[in-house]
Amino acid sequence: MITNNLTDRSVFSQRNIDEKSIFRFAVNSSGCNKDWDFEKLATGYEDKSGTLEDVVEHVTDGHAIAAGLFGGKRRCKANVIGTHWILGDIDNSKEVDGEKVYDPQLTIEQALQHPFIKKYCGLIYTSASHTDDWHRFRLVFMLPEFVEGCEEIEQLVRFMMAEFPFLDPTCKDASRVFYGNTRAELPLINPDAVLPVEWVHLAKEQSRLDRIAYQARCEELRRRKELYPNESKDTDSLVMQALSFIPPRQPGSGNYEECTKVAMALVSHFGESEAERIIEDWSPSIPGDSWNVSKKVGSYKRSGVAIGTLFHVAKRYGFKFPSTEIRRQGG
Repeated sequence: MITNNLTDRSVFSQRNIDEKSIFRFAVNSSGCNKDWDFEKLATGYEDKSGTLEDVVEHVTDGHAIAAGLFGGKRRCKANVIGTHWILGDIDNSKEVDGEKVYDPQLTIEQALQHPFIKKYCGLIYTSASHTDDWHRFRLVFMLPEFVEGCEEIEQLVRFMMAEFPFLDPTCKDASRVFYGNTRAELPLINPDAVLPVEWVHLAKEQSRLDRIAYQARCEELRRRKELYPNESKDTDSLVMQALSFIPPRQPGSGNYEECTKVAMALVSHFGESEAERIIEDWSPSIPGDSWNVSKKVGSYKRSGVAIGTLFHVAKRYGFKFPSTEIRRQGG
């Protein structure tokens, strides 16, 4: 059992709450712990303003919190407005012969002594599956300013994963949901901890460079269509727009088959190498789960699932074709 004198939340009563302590966060109180109606889990988010103490209360009430704000809309990347924080998940597991086994890469005791966590982490709380023999917990890092947009958020999480490479890779999804836990232990509460502003600036700069590279690729495709007018019309940008509406693989949500079909469609359209990169960015491999992108992509190449399947799935989550709809190939 992890004990810490901060678990009684007395730290909050020892400080004055000022405007800098208040931030925005998304919470879903329609379920508890891991007992959820998954449609409500996707649609029941409220953007709130409060303090870290308010977040702690939601977590210990079993509510779900999200890494991004959705403006009251459905939880998906396309609806992410921005965030005041980033969250990381430590599962301490690996897959051996198809079985998840304990792989203690960072225990709670080690986390409490880690210099970066001691300085910059605002909150540690245990997840519902945590035990004394298998440490599973979350790290919450507050940002020095509100970060807008999905790209910047995910770039910033990538910086965090460089510091902690054993974080669950699905954490980089800006629309990721984190379950609360009515039995949560709170070994660390540090309301004054904030990540360096340089992290935000670097994330924004990297996102700017990524956008330039993407625009250059689109321009190259445009030139190719002019040079080779008989080639099939390119739908890449439309595919990526549609993909942003589709929730990534989430264990327990029942969306494994749906995500598999989407991945098959991407392999059919882009080919194995490019599709693997896109799938990992959209729905990263999950340690200890059957969702292992690199292992599966090769088996999808003769699936017969065309890109039209992806558009069909995306429509269920609110995607609409632009008025100048590009005729899709292989739909």
